[in-house]
Parts: sequence; structure tokens; C-alpha cells
Amino acid sequence: MEAPAVPPVGSNVVLVDGMCVACNRIVAFILDHDPQGLFHFAHLQGPLAQQALSRHGRDPHAIDSVYLLADAGTPSERLLSEGAAGRAIWPRLFKAATVLRWIPLPVLDFFYRAFARNRYRLFGKYDVCRVPTLDERGRFLEG
Repeated sequence: MEAPAVPPVGSNVVLVDGMCVACNRIVAFILDHDPQGLFHFAHLQGPLAQQALSRHGRDPHAIDSVYLLADAGTPSERLLSEGAAGRAIWPRLFKAATVLRWIPLPVLDFFYRAFARNRYRLFGKYDVCRVPTLDERGRFLEG
């Protein structure tokens, strides 16, 4: 396994399935709405994500979720998944998304899992992980 990229200390790294068409569209959407550069990205299939998942007691081969590695490289680093990841990502981009705080986490998790189970059937799958454009490369930690 190649050595993982090192995220900037304290950064927020969104870990997504690099072969999922819908996941890559979500990444593009975040990039378009995150001019401050709050989020970096890594594919779940890459060494950074696999080591982060292992470090936080998760299956490094589980790619049926979205994860946020929050405060990367600090003592307060944590790995958020599904609804908890959504609660940490979307309100930073859209004030209206603060409504996610009032939706019970099990309900958010249910919808994230339902999306994950059906994403390839609904949106398709790339044969290989998507390669970021030149403009996006600074925000991708691997690939």
C-alpha cells in the first residue's frame, strides 16, 4: 500500500467513494459552494481513507458511507459518518442546513444508508476513481 497523503493539520477531509457518480457530483457541488476551502477530499479507496478508518475502528474496506475526518491530525480528530457527517458539512455551506440539527440522527442515518445502498443503481459507477481537474487538485489529498 502506498503511503497516504497527509491532510493539513486541523482540516476537514470528506472521504467519498471515488467510483460513485453521485458521490463525485456531491464533491463537485461542495467545491462550488466552498470558496473558503473548508473541506478537502480523499477517495475511500485510497490509503489516507483506509488508514483513517482503521485508526478510528472502522472497516477500511467499507465504502458504503460518507465520512468526515474532522480536525485531522489534531488530538481532537474524529471520524463522523452518515448523518453526523452531514450535520458537520452542510450547515457550513448553507445556513438553512442548520435544520439538520433538529432531525434525529437515526432518521438522517437511515436516509444516508438508503442512498448508499442504491447509489450505483440510481446514478451509475465509474470504472476507476474520478481524477480531479487542475482547479480541484489542491483540495484533493490523493488522486
